[in-house]
Amino acid sequence: MDNEYTEKYLKTLYKNIIQIQELTNIPDKEYSSILEISINTLKRIKRGEQPKNVTIITIINIYKHFGIYPSQLIGKTPLMFLNPQ
Repeated sequence: MDNEYTEKYLKTLYKNIIQIQELTNIPDKEYSSILEISINTLKRIKRGEQPKNVTIITIINIYKHFGIYPSQLIGKTPLMFLNPQ
């Protein structure tokens, strides 16, 4: 995959991670626990930085907890909640 597309998908993923938290009003500590990332990593995402430790596990946890497919997280299909909190 081209670097340009990777950047685009990552930016969309991080934007959607933030949007999900905003829509669900889940506090940082609980949300980072759901995603299995540190609070510092979540704060980096919110600042627009690209953390190195967001993995497929994070994406799987979003799907398991919120019912949002990976294709929705990276912007290939519209973001819709199947299991809103």
